[in-house]
Amino acid sequence: MRKNTDLTDIIKDIFTGLVVALVSIPISMGYSQIAGLPPVYGLYGSVLPILFFGLITSSPYFVFGVDAAPAALTGSLLVTLGITAGSEEAIQLIPVLTLCTALILLLLALFKADRLTRFVSSPVMGGFITGIGTEIILMQVPKLFGGSALHGELPHLIKGIIAAATEHFHVLSFILGVSTIVIIVVMRKLAPRIPMTVVMMAAGGLLGACAHLKDHGVILMEAPKPGLFIPSFPDISLLITYHSEILSSALTIALIVTAETLLATQSFALKNDAKVNGRKELFAYSAAMAAAAASGCFPVNGSVSRTGIADQFKVRTRAMPLAASFFMVLILLFCTPLIAYLPVPILTGIVISALIGILELELAAKLFKADKAEFIIFLIVFFAVLFAGPMAGVVMGILLACLTVVFRAAKPSRCYLGCIPGQRGFYSTGRHRGVKPIKGAVLYRFQSPLFFANVQDFKNDIEAAITPDTKVVIIDAGSISSIDITAAEYLLKIYENLKSKGIRFFLTEHEGELNDMLHEFDCGRLLSEWAVVPHIDQALRLSGFSEPWPIEDDTLLEHYGKTETHSSDSQRKVQAQFEWAFGSDAENRMNLLAEQFTAHMIELAEDNENIDKIPPENMIKELIPSWGIMDEERFLDIVEMQLAEYDASHSPETENDSDYIRFRQDMEKIENSIASYHAALDHKLAEKDSRLVTDLIRARRKRELAFKKKAPKAYERYRAERHSHRQILREKYPELLSRIDEIRDETDKNS
Repeated sequence: MRKNTDLTDIIKDIFTGLVVALVSIPISMGYSQIAGLPPVYGLYGSVLPILFFGLITSSPYFVFGVDAAPAALTGSLLVTLGITAGSEEAIQLIPVLTLCTALILLLLALFKADRLTRFVSSPVMGGFITGIGTEIILMQVPKLFGGSALHGELPHLIKGIIAAATEHFHVLSFILGVSTIVIIVVMRKLAPRIPMTVVMMAAGGLLGACAHLKDHGVILMEAPKPGLFIPSFPDISLLITYHSEILSSALTIALIVTAETLLATQSFALKNDAKVNGRKELFAYSAAMAAAAASGCFPVNGSVSRTGIADQFKVRTRAMPLAASFFMVLILLFCTPLIAYLPVPILTGIVISALIGILELELAAKLFKADKAEFIIFLIVFFAVLFAGPMAGVVMGILLACLTVVFRAAKPSRCYLGCIPGQRGFYSTGRHRGVKPIKGAVLYRFQSPLFFANVQDFKNDIEAAITPDTKVVIIDAGSISSIDITAAEYLLKIYENLKSKGIRFFLTEHEGELNDMLHEFDCGRLLSEWAVVPHIDQALRLSGFSEPWPIEDDTLLEHYGKTETHSSDSQRKVQAQFEWAFGSDAENRMNLLAEQFTAHMIELAEDNENIDKIPPENMIKELIPSWGIMDEERFLDIVEMQLAEYDASHSPETENDSDYIRFRQDMEKIENSIASYHAALDHKLAEKDSRLVTDLIRARRKRELAFKKKAPKAYERYRAERHSHRQILREKYPELLSRIDEIRDETDKNS
């Protein structure tokens, strides 16, 4: 919606308000009769409710007033209580129902219940509205040929229609009613901008006045007395007698109004590029409902049909609802005598044509083509309303909405993955043409939270894909946003079973929060044993595969690049995978691993026998098989500092202690080997992304300065160890050393 309006918009919206008021006359009167009230109360409900709603709402282009679903639910309540429609008791009881509905809507607004609408699916709501619309149409059918309106469910309605047609069938009335329906429905397609409801009402009034239809047996409307209603507070003492029935019906109506109107409002807002404040809308519904109660009217609702008319005129301002309310006041004051000329069959035809407009037939057809399960849900709710009543439809709809969520989560989309020669990435074997499974590897994607209802399918799919040649099972867990304790137990069991068969198991591609859940459910073993890595290709390499990946037909895929050559974002994910895996505990985990590694290096130096057999870089790979470059660099920094602390705290008893001299010689071999590996890592990183070198050196220098402050004596030993590192850089990579020194100096100046 545009924020700025001009006089042209206001004048146009006032005219639209007039059209909405005129259209509301026959519809409101017809729905009022359905609800069990005299027709004039439908007009009363088209004054204050639309005014209060228009002043509060965040969507002033939406029309709020007398509508079908609340009318049917109100009429059903009267039938349940055995109260005669149009009686004084009905006139007193219905405003109490409306007031209770207003209070429930107020509570829903206070508790921000607008968010609940996201759990009501379109098939559920569509089936309910179509069921309500169909039921009301069947109730009105006898009035087309001179009979009286019916109440009840489908079997009773069919019997009543047959009985009414058998006892009294007035042909002229039937022709007038059916002709009205046909003309409005056809013109709605041919000329949607023409308000045919108003045209047919005017034509019916002229026929009633000029053709003397009453003399020919056609029933005409009874004209209410001119004048406005007197706002009054409902007689809440009636709650003492009917509290359970009224409150249950009020809750049902409030939920229907919330779901139906909010969903429709959001739909129109999307069409008009506007924003809707759901909580504010609930406050507006509550205020409009309270105004309806004060007017003596039954519960009101958002009107999709009249909103559609307003939308055709491109409503822009609050002038539309204000004008509609004002014009309805004028109608009540000066025009009600004219209602006496309106034939009941034509009014009935107008109401039925409006109800036909709310039937979700297009949605049903779309569901039938696209999703048979959703179509069945639509039908179940539809027939529940027809055979058991609106309340049963509401209950069935809520149950189906919940079950739909569970069933969809229990049977999620899942597939096996493979490679396409010449292309990067991994693709579904069942969806993409030319995908080849990787020989010896099972790549499986599961696209849902993993929990007790679907984890057995997860397990079965994996087991079904394993062959005697399988070396690794890799799960693309990018869509597994959460797990429960049952799923966690299954994951650990799957991992252990595969490990016992010599098959590796990996979880990949997911966010770090999933790792936190694994920790919480005591599945940290999956992380500590590195069955969890960021990317599929890393898992493949750790399992002994190399690019080009071998595929099932024994041919090789073309080389299409390694993970490290992807975008910088991808690089950073790989290089920061320690944080990805362990989150806030990453620093402690890194320090603990460094302590274990340092202790092992010291043991080797003391043993003296295996010192030359195992290079430190191989030991690092064994300790954590999947490292990012930044992780390795940081790990080596910590190890070197810990070695320096050990040296500083362990001095020999005499300078000529031969055991210590030998030990120091072995330690120097280890330190030089680490320094050489560290220098190679620096160069490797610089080759891949020069921008990351700056981050690396700055982070390293900050660690060094913190270490100097913490342990000055050990820091001096650390500097001596770093000398060999710098010497290797000077000999092999002098440009890199120069770059490192520049960054160090800059970091020191800024510290």
